[in-house]
Amino acid sequence: MVDALGFCYRACPSVFLGRGSCGSLDIVWDTNVLIDYQTFGLTLWEGEPLQLSDPGYQNEVEALGQLIQIWSTRDVSFHVMPRTVNDAKRKLTARRRQAREHMIDRLVSALSLESRKFNSHPSEWYLPVEAAYRAEVDGQLDLFSGEAVEGKKDVLSRLPNGADRDLIGQALGSDMHVFLTRDTGILKAGPALALLGLVATSPAGLMAALASYGVTPFAGGLLDHQNCPFRDAALISDLQRMSYLIEALDFPDADGG
Repeated sequence: MVDALGFCYRACPSVFLGRGSCGSLDIVWDTNVLIDYQTFGLTLWEGEPLQLSDPGYQNEVEALGQLIQIWSTRDVSFHVMPRTVNDAKRKLTARRRQAREHMIDRLVSALSLESRKFNSHPSEWYLPVEAAYRAEVDGQLDLFSGEAVEGKKDVLSRLPNGADRDLIGQALGSDMHVFLTRDTGILKAGPALALLGLVATSPAGLMAALASYGVTPFAGGLLDHQNCPFRDAALISDLQRMSYLIEALDFPDADGG
């Protein structure tokens, strides 16, 4: 018996892109998502209205809050790549750098606790290139084949040289499922990245996809099949894990407030 309710990957094909096993949902946070959580995290946890002037932006932040609710009870892991940490710190103003750097370090420490995955060989995860949306080609994609390596190089070459390219490269190299971002340049590369097994989407886009499969903090994203590890899985809110993510936001204001 497993200790958290995960996902049957075939139940959510547009999220897991042809993977055939069962396990956690692994999500990489881009710099802009990390900064959104820094800015609005306490408001999201407290359930207070955001009241942002941009309805589209408010929708994205609210979706991030909904995703955190699913994370609190399901086997969802958030990951922050090293380049994201450096990029987030670089964008801080000098006045708030010390307090925010400390907060970022604590937040990354909290998220580092989410680095658990089911043990399975990559050959179990991927259908051949271009099969993710059609699901009609037999066989598996060897992630270390010349075809896969060349495909990765081609996709990365379409991204601007710098943080975006580094972050996507790290996500692809770590076998992540989702790259969560509001960056329009990365989102435009989404179809090409999907062929390599990585979904690039915004918080609102991911929540819409999960909702289409009936995924909630308490149900959905499962199939009734033999030997499913989640057949008898319990829904348990890990209060200690949640406290780490909340406490990372409780930092002294650089302005003394």
